[in-house]
Amino acid sequence: RTSRNSVGQFMAKKKGVRTAERDIFLDNVRDPQKIIIQLRKLVDVARRQGFAIAIGHPYPETLQALQEYKGELLRRVKVVGVGAVVK
Repeated sequence: RTSRNSVGQFMAKKKGVRTAERDIFLDNVRDPQKIIIQLRKLVDVARRQGFAIAIGHPYPETLQALQEYKGELLRRVKVVGVGAVVK
């Protein structure tokens, strides 16, 4: 879900399809340091509730932030595809 008006989750549930909702949107602001702040929030959510889902774009700034924070991210949580969370 990218906005409050998204209907994908509603429609999927209506059809009996398992769904999950994002916890963190990574790159509302296209600044690597702001994205790293979002990644830190993602880790906090994951540690608190046992999992977390982030979405973002393949912007150069997002990719840079992921590269910079990758080591810390992988030390603190296990990274899996969203399909593993939905199951």
